[in-house]
Amino acid sequence: MPLPLFTKARLNLTFVFPEQRRRDRDNMLSSAKPGIDAIVDAGLLLNDDSEHLQIGRVDILVDPERAPLTIIDLEELEGKENNGTGEG
Repeated sequence: MPLPLFTKARLNLTFVFPEQRRRDRDNMLSSAKPGIDAIVDAGLLLNDDSEHLQIGRVDILVDPERAPLTIIDLEELEGKENNGTGEG
């Protein structure tokens, strides 16, 4: 099994909604948990604990043409793991 792409990363989320209204950022972050688990399951990140994943921005965008949409941006914090090819 190849090593994860990132050992430490920052996660930025953008939630796109069709209309402007009040939103609870904590609830939006918790709704992203399946996506965060999928990042780990796909081998992009070693683990989603606080040692390996830092939660960055949680933004809200209103765009009726693209909603509903969640944009997940994973940003490397320090060196990539060797991917088994000798490069990394």
